[in-house]
Amino acid sequence: MLKGLYWEKFENGQCGGPSILVLTDSVDRALDDTSMQIKDYEFMERYFDSSKYLNFMLKFKGVPVLSWFITWYLKKRISFQYDITVNYIECHDET
Repeated sequence: MLKGLYWEKFENGQCGGPSILVLTDSVDRALDDTSMQIKDYEFMERYFDSSKYLNFMLKFKGVPVLSWFITWYLKKRISFQYDITVNYIECHDET
C-alpha cells in the first residue's frame, strides 16, 4: 500500500524521480527482511547523514570558482532531502 502511495505522488508530480527511487527502495528493503519491524526510515537516514561531506564542502565555499557549484549542490541536496521527508511523512500518515 505504501509503495502505491509513493507512486501516486510521483505520477501527480508531487515527488521527484530520485526521491521516488529512494522511497520505493526503502519499502522493498523493509519487505525483504520480515524478521524485524519495519525500519524503512533507517535506510533513508543515510541520505541525510552527510556531516563529513557537508563540512568538506563548507571549507571550500569561500573559493570563488567553487562557491557557485557548492551553493548549487547544497540547494539541490536540501531539496532532495525535503522531497523525501515530505512524501515519507504524508504517505505514512495516509497509510
